[in-house]
Amino acid sequence: MAFNKKDTFILGNTMKKLDFSNRVQNVKCPTLVICGENDSANIKSAHYLAENIKNAKLEIMKNTGHNIIICHNIACAKNKGKEKSDDYSRAYNKEIC
Repeated sequence: MAFNKKDTFILGNTMKKLDFSNRVQNVKCPTLVICGENDSANIKSAHYLAENIKNAKLEIMKNTGHNIIICHNIACAKNKGKEKSDDYSRAYNKEIC
């Protein structure tokens, strides 16, 4: 782990103070905002971003919380156009998703 538990909490607390809401209108490129339907920490921000970034599209992933990449690794990652998964990730998905 790059950070110990204490440093992780310190980093998380400093991020709470960040506020980019007055700058999201400056985003000019097409934007895909992805959020899990059960991600209570980020769902409000996902809707805000999708509503305030021109050319943004919001995708809410069903039956998912905060760990979208882990829970939907096949949908989120493609390897040369082929779905990629393995026994470990399938087992891990069943544990946390």
